[in-house]
Amino acid sequence: MLPAVAACLLALTAPRAGAQIGPSVNWIQPSASHSYVLGDSLSEQDTPLLREHQPEWSINALGGRPVTKLTPLIINLLTVDPAPALVVVELGSNNRPRWTKQKYLDALARLPRSTKVLLVTPYKQPGTGWGPKGVRATEQYARWMEQISNRRPRTCVVAWRDAARRHPEWLRDGLHPTPAGYEVLTRMILQRVDECG
Repeated sequence: MLPAVAACLLALTAPRAGAQIGPSVNWIQPSASHSYVLGDSLSEQDTPLLREHQPEWSINALGGRPVTKLTPLIINLLTVDPAPALVVVELGSNNRPRWTKQKYLDALARLPRSTKVLLVTPYKQPGTGWGPKGVRATEQYARWMEQISNRRPRTCVVAWRDAARRHPEWLRDGLHPTPAGYEVLTRMILQRVDECG
């Protein structure tokens, strides 16, 4: 009897292979609290701290993930949870030339208006080897996130870019935070969850 119950529970909580799109690294696990993080290497390396504070959050983060994966990630998220309460978006460190503000807007428009969205602004420190195009792109993405937060209800910015720019000692390579930087970033995300209306 117990193995049958366990199998049933697993079937209810596991991603449905036929329903989600793309490679399995982009599949989303359901969250008991209906809260999700979609990110690249910044979120990937921040996962242990976030899980410590929010064990029920579903975190899908992958090093090197380009910003263009936002739309398929949201499609997959909605497959397992049509009414997410919170979505934290930390995508923008790995820029792509044809990505636009409208594409951010189109991706987020798939979410219910009731979903709280936190946009973590990306930052690449000039002169640290990331190249001028990448530096300019992250600056542009951060600006778009600010503009989007003013347009979409229940959308707020986690101003990591401003914090990292003021405190370069929180970065180990001009992009990825040090352990102290991750402590700050985690606190910023958790604080914005409470503040964002």
